[in-house]
Amino acid sequence: IDKSGNIREVLVSVDLIPHTKQSVASLVDVTDLRRAEKQIAFQLDMLSRLYRGAQELSETLDLRKLAQLAVRHSAREFGVKVAFFLTPQGDREWEVLAAFPSSSPLQSWLDSPEKDQFLDDLMHNGSSLVVNFTEETKYPQLAGIAKRLEVKEVEAFLLGKPPSPLGVLVWLVDKPDFLSSEVSGFAQTFIHQVTTSGERAQLFSQLERYINMMHSLHSIDRTIASSLDLQMV
Repeated sequence: IDKSGNIREVLVSVDLIPHTKQSVASLVDVTDLRRAEKQIAFQLDMLSRLYRGAQELSETLDLRKLAQLAVRHSAREFGVKVAFFLTPQGDREWEVLAAFPSSSPLQSWLDSPEKDQFLDDLMHNGSSLVVNFTEETKYPQLAGIAKRLEVKEVEAFLLGKPPSPLGVLVWLVDKPDFLSSEVSGFAQTFIHQVTTSGERAQLFSQLERYINMMHSLHSIDRTIASSLDLQMV
């Protein structure tokens, strides 16, 4: 323990002086080295987790399955208490594609006008929205739910660019200033992975609809061309 009361890690070596009963002891402060080793180990572990997550996310072209993977990885890799994935369904209408845990304690809030205000604020910010419940907030209903769940902060991420994002990923975490911690960069990378995979899934879905439409038009064209009866045409 140093003079300021901080706990330090030291490497101690003790050697006996030859032909005497006396010893020499040396103490080397290795606190910063050990901290750096732990930080590197943490970063390598997170990178490995993100890599595995990116593989899973990139393997699906179904937006609902992607949403399920996103909330599951949110809980497993970042330790969030509650996560849910919303997708727009028209003017001010949003659908919950996936939630963790599956029985979301936020269902009443998701049906409230306060949720619409929250999402409007997120769209206005353009990328993310942080609500710290250790301070006064303009979302009292959400703050009440957070208190029951012992949640300190909400992080909301816009997946894609306004005014037409593909969705929103919301995290409820039990630590304040979550995005100021060492996981901040990894969280942003994860959100980028989800957004990229979601855009691919969205494009694939649109392509499927176009192909089905072309098949239908081709079928109609063949039916019309096969008849010389005006009434039938």
